Amino acid sequence: MQRSAAEAVALQVVGWIAGPGDLLGVFLGTSGLAPDDLKAGLGDPHLLAAAMDFLFLDDQWVIEFMQHAEVAPEVLHAARAGLPGGDTPVWT
Repeated sequence: MQRSAAEAVALQVVGWIAGPGDLLGVFLGTSGLAPDDLKAGLGDPHLLAAAMDFLFLDDQWVIEFMQHAEVAPEVLHAARAGLPGGDTPVWT
């Protein structure tokens, strides 16, 4: 997946995290970002990769996001692979 397409998917993830519920507070707390930092960093592929990594922490979040955005698991996987750190192998 091209970087621009991966970033578009990741922006959807950020929007979903920022939606109803308490995930935005959890994401900001775990990332150490302030709300203004998040807004300012929306063009940063590293921040977008971090948002996707956060989503992947919980299978239920992934399922809910995929239903919300109507995307297949393969799309999420390809989007993460297209962002910084996406080619890092998982050793566990």
